[in-house]
Amino acid sequence: MKRSKNPRGRIQSLIEKAKAQSSENSPDALNTWTRATFLSLQLVSPDFGLTQYCINNVGKSLVDQGDYERAIGVLEPALEKARETVGLAHPLVEHPCQSLGRAYDALGDYAKSQKYWDAAACSAESTRGIYHASTIFCLSKKARALRSQGLHEEALTAYCKVWGRTQFAFGNDLRTAFAARELAACYCQLGRFEEAIPIWQHAKHCFDEHPRYHKYARNMKRCLSWSRNQAWQSRHACSNAGRTDEVVSSLLACEN
Repeated sequence: MKRSKNPRGRIQSLIEKAKAQSSENSPDALNTWTRATFLSLQLVSPDFGLTQYCINNVGKSLVDQGDYERAIGVLEPALEKARETVGLAHPLVEHPCQSLGRAYDALGDYAKSQKYWDAAACSAESTRGIYHASTIFCLSKKARALRSQGLHEEALTAYCKVWGRTQFAFGNDLRTAFAARELAACYCQLGRFEEAIPIWQHAKHCFDEHPRYHKYARNMKRCLSWSRNQAWQSRHACSNAGRTDEVVSSLLACEN
């Protein structure tokens, strides 16, 4: 069989095709990424970055399709190889960490999900900066994984960073609204209702500025009213804090 004169060109064409399929959530993306990976491994002078990029996207496609165990089997060895080759701070490390965080979250292993989101956030912070959208996104996912484990104090520290950085980077857009919503909910889960009140107010203000999200604004108003009531009860030593997690979850679920 005659070799193509430009195998790298063939690989790049497959990558572009796979990216388009991934953006359309097509199940064909997995096969195309797999073909690109296979071809990149056949190069006379293998390009580590190119091959790793393709392998990472094979794993991401498996996560997208809900095949989490297979995804983990692909991504963890690839991540180890990447760390050995490029260190801890590199997009070839950040991206598989994100996919592994998603996979373990879906499997309910929040401790491992937190570990990988933390690694992704550290990598993104080193390579992109603390105000980059990817850094903030990974940090917010780490905070949610902490919260899912019931580690609300640790989650609060992360959510405070997310909210502060989101405000600085994006102003009062929807990303800030959702960051404020998560932070306020975390304050409530810790029984710190007074501190939650201005955060709910800020979330409501941000949602109010986006007509398609008025449902969220109305729910922030409900959360604000409930938090004020809880704060009043706390001041009068009649708090019902034992049901806080349940109530906060039910309030936020009203948005869906």
